[in-house]
Amino acid sequence: MSVPELRLGILLRSRTLLAVASGREGFPVDAVLYRAPWSDGQRIPVIPGPTFKGVLRKSASKVAWLLGLSSCHSVRPEAEYTCMGRWGRPCDIHLVFGAPGRLRSAVEISQLVPVESEEEARRLFDDAALWLRPYRPGRAPPTFNVTRVGIRDDACVASEGLLYTYEQMPIGVAFYGEVAIAAHEELALKAVKLVLAGLANLRLDRLGRAGIADASVIAVSPKLGEIVNKDLVASSLLRGLKRGWWF
Repeated sequence: MSVPELRLGILLRSRTLLAVASGREGFPVDAVLYRAPWSDGQRIPVIPGPTFKGVLRKSASKVAWLLGLSSCHSVRPEAEYTCMGRWGRPCDIHLVFGAPGRLRSAVEISQLVPVESEEEARRLFDDAALWLRPYRPGRAPPTFNVTRVGIRDDACVASEGLLYTYEQMPIGVAFYGEVAIAAHEELALKAVKLVLAGLANLRLDRLGRAGIADASVIAVSPKLGEIVNKDLVASSLLRGLKRGWWF
């Protein structure tokens, strides 16, 4: 795989317990963390790129209007529920993030892997490690199980038999991943603005099972930086995300 010319590196830090889960038959909890298999037989918790892309798309759709861009706010892929069915044309969110069977996405997101520091994340960006070869994190983040009980709304008491157990990661866990953009310059600028705005709004949204995470941008490729510098809004968003608004 070649290294994308337009890419930015993002660092996520959990501010609540974090669970990006998948099902697994025979495991004694209701939701287990998604784990990627490695050649040594171990499975390490990661955040799948498509999962994070869906979170970012939803977050960006909520703030698109602040950028002067359009969103139909649809969460279903069928044409009759989207802008293409209602308006007869795609909104900017669909143009950037795609539509199944209709529009190719201009945004690709790598797998987000656990890192121990921002310095480790910067090395991954400089080496383009996530694009050139399967990257094996040095250490898996700690995990534990949390059990919650369902509450009856009518009586505000525990519901009989409604105990849910989730595998989760603690506050402060860090993940690193990269966003790549493949589009002509006009669409690339829309994509950059929506991606940056979606990352900025992520603190006010949810990741996984009601988790909250902060996002910062730690590095930008030179060609993407050239596009950002041509737009005042994009450059302002990037400066804020590099500083880390929520840190």
